[in-house]
Amino acid sequence: MSCLLTQNPIAPSSYTGFLQYSSRRNPDVSDIPELNEPPLKKFYEAYYQPEHGRVHDKKPFKLKCVKGKTYYWCVCGWSHDQPLCDGKCVLPEMKIKLKPVAFKPVVTREYWFCNCKQTKNRPFCDGSHLSEAVQGGTSVIRR
Repeated sequence: MSCLLTQNPIAPSSYTGFLQYSSRRNPDVSDIPELNEPPLKKFYEAYYQPEHGRVHDKKPFKLKCVKGKTYYWCVCGWSHDQPLCDGKCVLPEMKIKLKPVAFKPVVTREYWFCNCKQTKNRPFCDGSHLSEAVQGGTSVIRR
């Protein structure tokens, strides 16, 4: 019996990792409606990042979005899942300061997302890809 009390198969430092992981994995926010709603544009700083990402493509991308589902639009231009973020911006070796923009549609329909990353109406296309700077520059997608 004393052997069971003195030996712990799981180190105490690993408890915190498990607790952090499990709380991020399945948060219980059903009784807090503010957490179920997307952040308002005027309060969400990712909408107001002064920098623009690298040009991924010189035309917008049409994507059908489902009402109530949260989508994260890639601002940096490095994602392999364009126009959505795949998490490259959080890798420390990439040294990317831009953060994705959250979007939660109120209606299920197709939306045009900016793929040149130069839009002033994040995450939607505003025609910035038609500018001479974008059309004359290089992009990840070359045609």
